[in-house]
Amino acid sequence: MSLVGKHPKPGDLIEFQRVGYQHWAIYMGDGDVVHLTDQDGKSSISSVMNSSAVVRKDPLEKVAEKDNYRVNNKYDEKRKPLPTEKVLRAALEKVGKRMKYNITTENCEHFVTQLRNGRSFSDQVKNVMTHVTAVATVLLSAFAVFMFIKPITYISLPAIAWRRLLK
Repeated sequence: MSLVGKHPKPGDLIEFQRVGYQHWAIYMGDGDVVHLTDQDGKSSISSVMNSSAVVRKDPLEKVAEKDNYRVNNKYDEKRKPLPTEKVLRAALEKVGKRMKYNITTENCEHFVTQLRNGRSFSDQVKNVMTHVTAVATVLLSAFAVFMFIKPITYISLPAIAWRRLLK
């Protein structure tokens, strides 16, 4: 695990770079974070498979494991952060509580941005949805082109060739 960039201060959002996604937490100070995760604190794909998760307070190093992490308060540009004491108090009040989990509307990024900024955001969900839409558009376009070209290629071209032979 390796910190990329500046050292965190209490109330900062911490972004952990996992394989294929980012996990998010709130830095509490003294090396601890609060995050929404599975029961074991692994922040793995098992959270996606369940409709609930638990709020845990864990050492930052334990959550990071071998992954890089950084301070990322990017949503402060969209919405002013709440006072640090209020953020930390709200985070601590949620520790140990089981919460609904939905990858598109109630994930770990939504959880921490709600605490820090008073509104939930998740760019990674927005980015995934944009990519899924783009891929679906390409696939549907390719299918439509194939369906249009197929009759010309397999029916019309042999017929045209046959007519030319008969002339």
